[in-house]
Amino acid sequence: MEKITFDEYKLLYDEMMDNLKKQDNNISVIISILGLSNVFVEWIENIAFLFLILFITLIIQLRILANRNVVNYIASYLYTMSEKGLTDIKWEKRLHTFKKEGYIANREISKSASFISKIVSKSGVIMQHFGISLLSLFIYIRIILFTSNLNILILYKSLSIILASIMLLTNFLYTYTICKDRLLLSSYILRWKKILHNEDESE
Repeated sequence: MEKITFDEYKLLYDEMMDNLKKQDNNISVIISILGLSNVFVEWIENIAFLFLILFITLIIQLRILANRNVVNYIASYLYTMSEKGLTDIKWEKRLHTFKKEGYIANREISKSASFISKIVSKSGVIMQHFGISLLSLFIYIRIILFTSNLNILILYKSLSIILASIMLLTNFLYTYTICKDRLLLSSYILRWKKILHNEDESE
């Protein structure tokens, strides 16, 4: 297998960081949209507007997942393949090993303090995305309440509720996927290792 050059490494690393920035920006946009929508929903009682908010949120969440996939592709690639050709730059591999030890390396610190530290460090990202799901849930409740008061056929009411439920379920699936992000990264690492092994055998 040919060794990767530093320029190629830097190009991949820059692309990974660019996707991380896009992801953070998209998360901020979602929180802003949902937050403002829940604030002004009392003045904008329009079911089309509520559905539009959920739809826009869903589209942005798909973009976030796409950004995270790119990050995981590149990070796992650099971990398993690129660094074999670079003896001095081993950030991804060393970071992966570092995280396995936990966020507190000092063994003299009590187990309870270590446990609390891990919970705090991991809950920030998780709570961020659960917050998005909670805001989406508020929009969903507004749709249910608004639909129940509309003077339309029961069929149309049922279709509106089903559509809103599908959007909300997709939102929760997004949050679940984010929470399983570490497992996804590990699976990508195993996949790259398999590719590397196959290439070595073919040579």
